[in-house]
Amino acid sequence: MTQILTNLINNALKFTIKGGVDFGYRKKGNMLEFYVIDSGIGIPAEMQDKVFDRFHQVDNSLTRGYEGAGLGLSISNSFVKLLGGKMLVESTDGAGATFSFTLPYNPVNILESSALQHENSGLCTQHSVRSFCILIAEDDPMSTLLLKRNFKDENFCIHCAENGWEAVELVRHHPEINLVLMDIKMPVMNGYEATRLIKHERPDLPVIAQSAFTSKEDRDKAREAGCDDFITKPISKSELLEKMQALMVW
Repeated sequence: MTQILTNLINNALKFTIKGGVDFGYRKKGNMLEFYVIDSGIGIPAEMQDKVFDRFHQVDNSLTRGYEGAGLGLSISNSFVKLLGGKMLVESTDGAGATFSFTLPYNPVNILESSALQHENSGLCTQHSVRSFCILIAEDDPMSTLLLKRNFKDENFCIHCAENGWEAVELVRHHPEINLVLMDIKMPVMNGYEATRLIKHERPDLPVIAQSAFTSKEDRDKAREAGCDDFITKPISKSELLEKMQALMVW
């Protein structure tokens, strides 16, 4: 299992120039699902069924500047099948990719695992499990940095997405997320569409739209998409905390 994750993470890092890589696992029935999400170059839809072929790389024009013979994914897929699982890929060309695989769940003796109180590894690890978890969906690095600095004195766990597609994927794999700060204008998938998909997955998850534009049309479109509130950039920490309190998210 360690080798499979290592291969997937190395592959994600290789094709991710900016943004980040997120990985973890969660229990689904009698299986464990492991995942690696990146914000890299992505994989065209017509090529996704070939990425596990031996010696195959997605597209020479896309991968020419990256090292590797394309064996890592094929080997990892073979390992997963041998262990009784299945490997999948979801991607949007130019936006990133999610590789996930399942393995049978074989729990240890309950006495040995009594200290483990949570089945889901999606819980943030850099803080205690009681910490509040925010997803910042923002394609402007400076805006993300300013928001993170606003929260530096708070016991907040922060996840970041650079586009709407990545935001949806992070919400799907991180059930500990308590709030989404959704930038309206993002590449690949805008904030409106991302909010609709997030609300379909988790209707009760509060989403606050963030934008430098304050027109009534923007606010109405945000609410129609499912956003619970709207805040104007640059974001004031006190105003944001007030809106979070009003939404009773903490």
